[in-house]
Amino acid sequence: RVRRGDATAVVVAAREANALCVRRDGAGGVETCREDELQPSLPSVGCEVMIVRGGHRGEVGTLIEVSGGDVLVRLVEKGDQTRVRSGDVCEWTIRRENFGVPA
Repeated sequence: RVRRGDATAVVVAAREANALCVRRDGAGGVETCREDELQPSLPSVGCEVMIVRGGHRGEVGTLIEVSGGDVLVRLVEKGDQTRVRSGDVCEWTIRRENFGVPA
């Protein structure tokens, strides 16, 4: 999830930094915007997240704690826990239909 103005949204396609497609929560349509128009939105404890910066970049895990500006993530692949800055994670959702699996 990301914030755009006062609303949260989900990035549904990212072709380049100047052409992201987002769907605002509660809205049916898709809008195009620039990456610099968006701000990260901190996921809730228990959400699946992807680490987007640092030594664990690209790894997926579960957000298990928020403490100040840091979060604690349990990594899926190894089961290890790692603490990273809250701005270094984003909510991670796999669209099952993209992999031929019914939702």
